[in-house]
Amino acid sequence: MKKLLAMLGLRALAAAGTKRTKAHHESEWRGLTESEAHAKLDAKMPSRVPADKRTEIFDKVIGKMSERSLIQVDLPSGDELSPVVGAVDLREGIVDTV
Repeated sequence: MKKLLAMLGLRALAAAGTKRTKAHHESEWRGLTESEAHAKLDAKMPSRVPADKRTEIFDKVIGKMSERSLIQVDLPSGDELSPVVGAVDLREGIVDTV
């Protein structure tokens, strides 16, 4: 019985440590924009990785981080923004159009 409790205790400690480590790593990346995350990944990636592979890896990693809402999408500058065509009320449909 003591061995069982000891094993459960060790397993609980390992799970808690893993959870804390994951939370720490997520907090390092949370709130960064795509370009900031790309720069941070570029600094951590070894230089011996070919450029085409680096781009492929960056796209996958940043895509997953965006899905999990860890990083923010880079917004285009004011010149590239498209004008708003209409206001939408999700309960009623289109309310006002220009």
